[in-house]
Amino acid sequence: MSRKKKIRHAEPPEIKIGGKRISRKAFEAEEEGSTDHLPPVFSFAETCPNHFQLYKWTSEELKHLIDALRRYSKMRWQEIRKTKGFNSVDPSTFSVPLPNYISPDVAILEFRVNHKARIFGYRSRQVFNIIWFDRNHEVYPMS
Repeated sequence: MSRKKKIRHAEPPEIKIGGKRISRKAFEAEEEGSTDHLPPVFSFAETCPNHFQLYKWTSEELKHLIDALRRYSKMRWQEIRKTKGFNSVDPSTFSVPLPNYISPDVAILEFRVNHKARIFGYRSRQVFNIIWFDRNHEVYPMS
């Protein structure tokens, strides 16, 4: 009885679906490690109820905030990290302590909204958890 060898065929680089050619790479899942290839998702769940609240912002400041969030939402984390106005900051220099529910182990980040206003928070994978809305450099005073 002779054994037949299995012949392996190279997979085509494209797949046809509904008459359209789609790259095989489109079906490959990204690694679970980094989320730098994704845009940020902004979360208000960790926003501090005691300091630097959004309701104090003027309508013009809110317009700048929405524009900034929209602009950052169209970027990927790998692009944002290189952007002027996005920085890691030292919480020991803040005018108020971090809320108790924020772990001291997270890296606090600052997003520039405009020449004066900033949002502070931390990144957890793709999500940027907003802590404070600083409209006048009060969280992290400029010297």
